[in-house]
Amino acid sequence: MAHHLRNARDEMDQLEKEIFVLVEKSGLDTPVLDQLHKASTPLVSTEAAGLAGNETG
Repeated sequence: MAHHLRNARDEMDQLEKEIFVLVEKSGLDTPVLDQLHKASTPLVSTEAAGLAGNETG
């Protein structure tokens, strides 16, 4: 189960990157997406620093 959850996180990160590439190309303002991105950024950096819980599996 933990392996699946790690994959889902990676997939969501990739999806976010792809969405923001499309947003940038469109030239549209996306204030809600920008807020969501800012809200998710601390979680990503916390996990990268190894401060998140340790999953096994």
